[in-house]
Amino acid sequence: MQITLSNIEKSFRDPSGSARRVIAGISADIAAGALVAVTGPSGAGKTTFFNLLSGLLLPDSGTITAGKTELTKLSERERDRWRAKEVGYIFQTFNLLGDLTIIDNVVLPHILIGSGAKGDLQKRAVESLTALGIGDHLHKYPHQLSVGQRQRVAVARALLASPRLIIADEPTANLDDASARIVADAILALRGRSTILLASHDGRFSAVKPDLTIALGGEAGHA
Repeated sequence: MQITLSNIEKSFRDPSGSARRVIAGISADIAAGALVAVTGPSGAGKTTFFNLLSGLLLPDSGTITAGKTELTKLSERERDRWRAKEVGYIFQTFNLLGDLTIIDNVVLPHILIGSGAKGDLQKRAVESLTALGIGDHLHKYPHQLSVGQRQRVAVARALLASPRLIIADEPTANLDDASARIVADAILALRGRSTILLASHDGRFSAVKPDLTIALGGEAGHA
């Protein structure tokens, strides 16, 4: 998925009521299938930037065009539908539903948006979870898994429908080495097929040269 950002800006009000600009006039052309590193110190606005590109937030000004869709012209409901079909978002927090089993957490969102037949989605979910090393935990609940295992469930859910856009916000933070390696490999394996936007301090990612770097918070970026 090709993405074009044109002078996007986003501010929030602090407790005193003053506006704090988080995203300041960013423009970029992101080619389909590119690996994009999003960098910047803590508090630079990386999560806000990802929420803008996924349609969770709208910019105060500027435009975001993803493929043939201009997100900034869509209603909230239209953006929700677009995100469900096009985006695999790996959050810093897992956002798993505690009363659903692991396989249901992976499959249910895709059933709801009609990504495929239930049986086919379940088969693909089993294959994905097995490849991620947690195929023997399909019928457990999130609270029964370790932090690393829960993150792998979140990765399987995000990648199940082969999304055209993958957003990974510190996907290996606080994971043990083995879990981090599995998650990083699963994401990087889709480079070239999906457009990947990634923020991470993990050396496994920094060792791979991105196609584009978008620097937030005053750092110098490069294409």
